[in-house]
Amino acid sequence: MKLTKTITVARPIADVWQVLGPDYVRAGDWASSVYVSGARGGTPLVAEAPVAGRVCETSLGPFTETIEVYDPAGHRLAYSASGEKMPGFVRSLVNSWTLDADGATRTRVTMELKADIAFPFNLLMGWMMRLQFSKVLREALQEFAHFVETGRPHPRKVKADASRKAVEARRAVQAPASHRPFAQQTSAGLQARLGAPFPCRATAVGLLLLAPFGLKNHAIWHI
Repeated sequence: MKLTKTITVARPIADVWQVLGPDYVRAGDWASSVYVSGARGGTPLVAEAPVAGRVCETSLGPFTETIEVYDPAGHRLAYSASGEKMPGFVRSLVNSWTLDADGATRTRVTMELKADIAFPFNLLMGWMMRLQFSKVLREALQEFAHFVETGRPHPRKVKADASRKAVEARRAVQAPASHRPFAQQTSAGLQARLGAPFPCRATAVGLLLLAPFGLKNHAIWHI
């Protein structure tokens, strides 16, 4: 299964890349499905990548991601993700982002999701998954664009961050004596909370696969 979504962001490509690439670990700042995020340990697979990947506490539990492609010159990013609740029939997931300048002050952002779903689930549930994936990818791009353009989280993100689960997730990864925002801390607390990285496979996008089962259709995982 392959899905592609595109949105135009009213900011120069350098500004958009800053949020997507160098600030990759801070998905928790803008993605409504990610309560808190931080860098994961390990050596990056890609030499230019700032980190090996990220760990995210989400609406459906912990997820880990690994950067597979990191191309600052071409403005391309791809990563894989895996989570405790990802169904076994999902053999692989890869989420890729590509930025293209649209004049001096606008940028086209393209997200492509490739999902390898085992038979017969690809036939029985493929259409339903496609609908759920499409919706969440669209909303993730909207949230990303809003954050890049305004410097503020999308209303969906604000609402999600006010939830009890989000508050508890942020509290859990912070040292009891610390009153600093999570973004100013190291990722040690989140790593301890989530444990060792899961085997890698693409963005907290794996969460979408649980939507057909009646669970909340958030991603990455988002985003």
